[in-house]
Amino acid sequence: MPDPLSLIDVLPQDLIDLLIDLLWSAGERFAIRECASLCRAFLPRSQHHWFSFMKLTHGRVPEFYDILQRTPSIARAVRSLHLVFNAGRCDWKVDAGAPEFMYILKSITQPTTSTESTSLRELKLEDEYSNAAKIKNPQLFIERVFKPFFAPHIKSLHIENLSNVPIDVIDACIGLTELALVGTSLNFKYGRSNTQSHPQFSPRRHKLKRLEHTDSAQLKRLTMADPQTQSRLDLSELRSLYVHIDSMSEAAEQWVIDESAGALEELHFYNFDDPECELGWFINLRACSNLRVLDLYIRLGHPTPGGDEDDIHTLSLVLSRLPKRNRLDTIRLQAYVGHVWRVDDPQDILNADWDSLQRRLLDVAAGKASFEFDFRMIYLDANDKWMEEGSDSDDGMDEESDSEDGMDEGSDEGTEEGSEKGMEVKREKGMRELWEDGMHARCEAALDRLRTEKLAKLSCVSVVNVVLSHYVDIPHQS
Repeated sequence: MPDPLSLIDVLPQDLIDLLIDLLWSAGERFAIRECASLCRAFLPRSQHHWFSFMKLTHGRVPEFYDILQRTPSIARAVRSLHLVFNAGRCDWKVDAGAPEFMYILKSITQPTTSTESTSLRELKLEDEYSNAAKIKNPQLFIERVFKPFFAPHIKSLHIENLSNVPIDVIDACIGLTELALVGTSLNFKYGRSNTQSHPQFSPRRHKLKRLEHTDSAQLKRLTMADPQTQSRLDLSELRSLYVHIDSMSEAAEQWVIDESAGALEELHFYNFDDPECELGWFINLRACSNLRVLDLYIRLGHPTPGGDEDDIHTLSLVLSRLPKRNRLDTIRLQAYVGHVWRVDDPQDILNADWDSLQRRLLDVAAGKASFEFDFRMIYLDANDKWMEEGSDSDDGMDEESDSEDGMDEGSDEGTEEGSEKGMEVKREKGMRELWEDGMHARCEAALDRLRTEKLAKLSCVSVVNVVLSHYVDIPHQS
């Protein structure tokens, strides 16, 4: 019987590459590794995917340098680079004693062929400690690293948890189409970007396709010209907008939506850090005729049913401002329940104004080939009942162990103490599992009532897919 691996020799490389591509798309990372270890024919395409994203810290530079020394062709696979700062430090990137890092940059930014540009398309700059640190020696970083190696090539720039970042990182880019400024502040007075020092300087306006930000006021400075700054972003062709709600300015955000209304297809309002942030604002989507996806983080469980702070009611008002002819086919809600107000039971979500929302959803879905409403509940039990029960049990166990110590003073105290701790851990684990099972059951019951009572008409429409799910936010004992 012939060796199965020998059959690979007769397969064209294009077919082998296609097989690896399909495995990668399906998330079969282990299968790709197995293929590459069995036959060298699978290795080049496997490396193409493995090294498409590279995260570099100070400690990982020597390792990746050694890899490129052994296999220089891997540099052509890097399409996305993530540079991590250590409390803003970038000395290991710009000092004369950083030849390994410079070799890496030169390797991954070399053109793939004489007629093509480099493979590098995405760059992420982030501080390791998530504390909005300032970049130390920013001028050296801009002049020695960013401008020569990144600015000419990248299409996507993501800056996170850095402060006082020179505006030159945006001005220097040539073909930027995606920008993310998350927990990041810009220095508009840096270098040539200071219009008072360089009045003739005119920055390039980038036509963005995707934008993510956490500071509406700062974004407005980037998009509107004024005596102090010049416009750097053109939002007329923006397709996807991601907003972090916690620092949103209603007026500024509406202005951004209006600027991109004709092209906007996806609108995401996220709240990663503060689930107590209110959605007490209206957004006017009347001009967003091409909007397909609306994605919101909301809060539920207000003690007054249907009150003014009911985010479901607010969403109904938002949908009422859609143009009659629209392309909206997906609405996703991630609802925080129990994070803002004390909620005794997940079924308190039924107190929201679901009737008005259902009417709006039916209007939006009318005439469309398909429509999806995805509701995910993030439930937090503020009562922490399992902890209280656990404390009572612990007190009883402590009294029992004290009496045992008095009866048997000659026993091995270390062994007895270890046994008691083991029993305590098991008991606490069992109580937590019971509590979690109970919470999941109560959440599922609430969602079942939501589907059958509040969204019954919507669920019966054949073209509508109603997806309801939940996640129990487990309280941690301090």
